[in-house]
Amino acid sequence: MARIGLHISVITMFFLWMFLVRVEQLGVEGAFFHTLLNLGILVMLFQVHGKLLVNTFLESKKYFRFVVGSMVLIAIYLIIRFNVINPLLQSYYTEDSTLGIGKLRYLIGFMSILVLTFSTLVHLLENRYKKERTNQLLIQEHQAAQLQFLKAQINPHFLFNTLHNIYSLSITRSPKTPQMVLQLSQLLRYVIYESQNKKVSLSAELLQIEKYIALFQLKNKQPVAIHLEKEGMINDQKIEPMILIPLVENALKHCDFETNENAYARIQVKMDGDTLHFYSINSKNDHDQQKDEIGGVGLTNIKKRLELNYPDQHEFVINNLEHSFEVRLRISAIV
Repeated sequence: MARIGLHISVITMFFLWMFLVRVEQLGVEGAFFHTLLNLGILVMLFQVHGKLLVNTFLESKKYFRFVVGSMVLIAIYLIIRFNVINPLLQSYYTEDSTLGIGKLRYLIGFMSILVLTFSTLVHLLENRYKKERTNQLLIQEHQAAQLQFLKAQINPHFLFNTLHNIYSLSITRSPKTPQMVLQLSQLLRYVIYESQNKKVSLSAELLQIEKYIALFQLKNKQPVAIHLEKEGMINDQKIEPMILIPLVENALKHCDFETNENAYARIQVKMDGDTLHFYSINSKNDHDQQKDEIGGVGLTNIKKRLELNYPDQHEFVINNLEHSFEVRLRISAIV
């Protein structure tokens, strides 16, 4: 629509300019018909040259056909101009309002070349814009498909890990099992439904983190050392859903709570202006073969999603140390 509006605006301005130039010599009626016929054929010349010659031959690098076609088009235009339009307008011309035949042919020939040149430039630019726009749409569609695939990976990964915890309690007939099932259902409502949104509030994501930590604590006979710290103004800033929760899940899952009485997991979420800082550190035991590789699907998945959603706006650092595992995440322009 914007392109059509621009074309109409340009044609209208040319019409008014040509009309005002001729109205004093030819009168209102003569100037109107002179402008209408001349501008009409110039517009046709512009469009035919662009759609037929530029798009068909020039864009296909068939330069000889393009040049020959342009020359033929100019010839057709001149024939129509002198043998059709001029006789129709002859009754409006006076001796003072006409140019010499040589000057007239020179002026009309120059005008036709000018229109063809302008047509070439405009259609080439439009074609480049359309290609760029198409490429951008393809990239966006590809990124959207990637994100959907990555989110689909996160959900079962999160679910299976939590169900494993509940299964462990159910074997021992723990009275905590019903409460864990209830808490899991609340978490899944967020994971399955809210995570389908493009953005969620940071406060909502942190609330789910707190629920997940509470759920994790239920599987232990005694509370373990998990510390969650929040700093800065955390409210309705928007963030990609399920970015932070998998990082917390990874820290708790791979912490050596079962084998180390001094085990710990510390999580810090801080807002500094419009920049989000996330930091987690957990103790670990590399000799515990019952757990899968630290990070696994979760961290690889998060890294890809960050690259798609926050290009040049994030920093994601993983430090796998001898006795601890650290994750640092910074996302700028969180509003």
